[in-house]
Amino acid sequence: MDEETKNEYVSQFQIALNQVKQERISLMTYLDMQVKTLDRLLEDISQDTFWTILPKVLGVDARLTLMVEVIQFEEFSNEELSV
Repeated sequence: MDEETKNEYVSQFQIALNQVKQERISLMTYLDMQVKTLDRLLEDISQDTFWTILPKVLGVDARLTLMVEVIQFEEFSNEELSV
């Protein structure tokens, strides 16, 4: 993933976190942790490891997408959202 694509991908999650009313510092930390995991996975991807790493990449994407979807519900704590 080139740097511009990565920045666009991450910015959509940052924007969503910035739009919520509550203090979501721990979720920004969670986002940073997931982005680092994604970077590490993408560095290790090759023809030989593609099918092993792809489900992990999709898992990171799913966790971040779900986080963005449920942050609008104020009854969820930061800890519950970053599990």
